[in-house]
Amino acid sequence: VDTAVSADGNYLVGVNINNSVVICGLTNGIPNAASTFTVNATGTTGNGRGIAWDAALNYYMSSSGIGAVQEWSLGITAKAITTGNASGQTNFALVLPATKVSVTATTVATSSWRRYGPLQVDWSNWQPMGGSLVAPILNAKGDTLYLAINCGARKMNATSAAGDWRTWDDPQADFERRLVNDLCSSRG
Repeated sequence: VDTAVSADGNYLVGVNINNSVVICGLTNGIPNAASTFTVNATGTTGNGRGIAWDAALNYYMSSSGIGAVQEWSLGITAKAITTGNASGQTNFALVLPATKVSVTATTVATSSWRRYGPLQVDWSNWQPMGGSLVAPILNAKGDTLYLAINCGARKMNATSAAGDWRTWDDPQADFERRLVNDLCSSRG
């Protein structure tokens, strides 16, 4: 278990013994509980050991159980500027956009979710990722997972309950074929 404050003093991050990470915004150096969110562990074997930030607001988590150091980004839009030369001082600056955006959680309209067999797909939330399209889904147990579809290969993949991607497979069931066809014909 470890904690660290970002170099800009705006964030506190902590790693739990189960490898999950908690991030909290700071206001004048005081944690703002309303801004707290948790990043689920990519593996729960063993112990989270250390956490640290770099100047670009990426954090690094080490775990003895996972046997790895993982790098994570907050997903903030920013411009990173490095200056210097081999014989002089170097510098790094992270320039954030002038405007701030706030996000408020709302109930998702049921019309954006589509049912395919035992799955509910957040149809309005398909995002491009590595040549595929990815969207949140709910399985029959109500677990939130992610589904990826590669229209060019007509293959699909999904995360496990632990958040790990499985293998790319051809759609097998009728509802899987219908899902791939619906997405690929509308979004290609």
